[in-house]
Amino acid sequence: MTPPDRDIPDHEAADILAAEFVLGTLPLEAREAAATRIRRDAHFALAVARWEHRLAPLNAGYEDVPAPDLLPKIEARLFGAAPKGNPESLHSGRAGLVGLLLPQRLGWRCWLICRPHRNPFAR
Repeated sequence: MTPPDRDIPDHEAADILAAEFVLGTLPLEAREAAATRIRRDAHFALAVARWEHRLAPLNAGYEDVPAPDLLPKIEARLFGAAPKGNPESLHSGRAGLVGLLLPQRLGWRCWLICRPHRNPFAR
């Protein structure tokens, strides 16, 4: 993001902000503020549209590529290789395990929180 400069007129600062929005170089907070400004300020929305039109030819040299399916690789690295067989049975097994263990853990925590405490200083 360009540092604020007091010598830049407001219309040029808005144009710079629009360019940074289109390029995707704004931090999240500034990007959200710019998206809100697009909905409310027609001149700023026009500046963003101009930058999108100006930069659109840069995309012409690239084809759309589907995103790779990385979830199986991530799960394999986190949890080891997936067992051979029906993946539905794996999910139902995990759900059954969670169904068995979760009430026990919650019950144990409730018991720890709700149990009557003995005052160690009482006689």
